Amino acid sequence: MSSTDSTSKHDYHVTSLGSFERLNSTNYIQWRINASTMLDTMNAWDIVTGEEKMPTETSPAHSTRAKSGETDASNLQRAIDSFNERRKSAVALIRYSVNSTNQKQLLRLRDPVEMWTMLSNQFNNTYSQTQRSIHASSRESDSAKPPTCFGKS
Repeated sequence: MSSTDSTSKHDYHVTSLGSFERLNSTNYIQWRINASTMLDTMNAWDIVTGEEKMPTETSPAHSTRAKSGETDASNLQRAIDSFNERRKSAVALIRYSVNSTNQKQLLRLRDPVEMWTMLSNQFNNTYSQTQRSIHASSRESDSAKPPTCFGKS
């Protein structure tokens, strides 16, 4: 990296699956795309969205029959263990792929659904306010321009 490079290696979240820029005040849309893709690759995206819940004896994920010699209880335990590992991985990816300011906000949260929702609410609101501000500024500058006269040469 050259000395004129404004991005340091600390601005990136690096995993064995790849790396992407940590969430900051200006890159939410790109961060969301990168983080959701990484979570999907880790088979954790459905956990983060709340579509996949902890397996139970009656859950569809557990309804597959046991392999010969395995009990339903051992299959269920394996499904629960897999869910918990992917859930922990999702928490870690979300927590460590944001800058230190956002990490502080996530400290009390242990649920990836809550973490994703909090960030989404915070940054979607910020993004919407920025877009409204840009749009309002654009309208103000348009109204300050003199009217265009068509038909005159």
